Amino acid sequence: MTNDASSVRRPSKEEIAELLQPLAEWADTDDFSRAVIRELRACLENNAYRASHVLAFQLLMYSLYRKVEEYGLSTFVRKAKDHGIEIEGKVRTIWDLNKTEDSQLIFLCHEIGLYDQNVRRQLESQLETRNGYAHVSQLKPLWNGTKAFVESAATYCDLIRQSSFKGSKLGPLDEILTASEMEVKQKASEMATQSIILILKEVMDEAELVTTNDGAARMKNAVTFIQEALSSRHNVDEAKGLFDILHRGYFSGILDTPIKRALQPILLDAIRRTEIKKFAIDQDYVKQYVDEFCLSTTFEDAGKNAELVSEFKGRLSASDLTKICNAICKNLQISNSYRARPYLLRILKARRADIKSSLLGKIGRALEEQL
Repeated sequence: MTNDASSVRRPSKEEIAELLQPLAEWADTDDFSRAVIRELRACLENNAYRASHVLAFQLLMYSLYRKVEEYGLSTFVRKAKDHGIEIEGKVRTIWDLNKTEDSQLIFLCHEIGLYDQNVRRQLESQLETRNGYAHVSQLKPLWNGTKAFVESAATYCDLIRQSSFKGSKLGPLDEILTASEMEVKQKASEMATQSIILILKEVMDEAELVTTNDGAARMKNAVTFIQEALSSRHNVDEAKGLFDILHRGYFSGILDTPIKRALQPILLDAIRRTEIKKFAIDQDYVKQYVDEFCLSTTFEDAGKNAELVSEFKGRLSASDLTKICNAICKNLQISNSYRARPYLLRILKARRADIKSSLLGKIGRALEEQL
């Protein structure tokens, strides 16, 4: 923090542009950083140096948030607990990380191998400086000190974004996520069911954090692991136990669409096993499959959900049939889904005698089929 008289001047726009240039590439690819950098530029141009310190440090912490997301949010939460740091509430997105003190996050990111002890100390020093200007104090921020702080923050933002996780200890789920596909399948087929159950529960916790297609893609190994684990269980009770955890997680109401799309084929494959299908019927899970179908929001989802429901065509209740018929008539994502059509026809033709003729006529018009 430099408060000498030579610092008392208004920097030129060229100086500010040069100062912020290292952050330009990041701003081009990330909405949040772009907005903060825009605010930071405005503060620098108007000598609002206290706010400049706060915004520059916010960018630094945001780079940590993004890196933690890459590491795996639920894995990070487990690491926090290992160090006696409890994060209040569920951590489902990076924005929930603000429930953690900045000092704790800096410490934990060192513990997972993101940077060395020297960088950790520098970040803690940056935090101390930020706090000095963010809280009531006699500090007088001037251009030279602010410039040095922003330069340092930009340097560490880049360092963090480019860093890999070195020396972090991997847990069972972490090992699955970082293994090759062949290794994943081998682990799933050879591992004891009790160990698989523990990993499966971790997978479902991790799945709660997935909100994008990219996030679902990063879970590819976990999905492969579940599929292989289920298909390789020859003990019926063990297979039922794994399926039940998967089913309950899938219908918890917490998972977002991208990860549900990734997990749905596993449910379908499992249900095609006679003993699993009987278990699902006994547990009254069919109603949930029907409700999921009726709420389909895309043609693709309608097709996948219709395929799943069609596996139970002979065991659908009168209420289930009515829901399906009404959904066909009212939900265009269903009636216009070419992928759903063959499975719906399979259900309708098998249960034609249980459906009112007037309703069959409406369905036929919706599907443009003669029933």
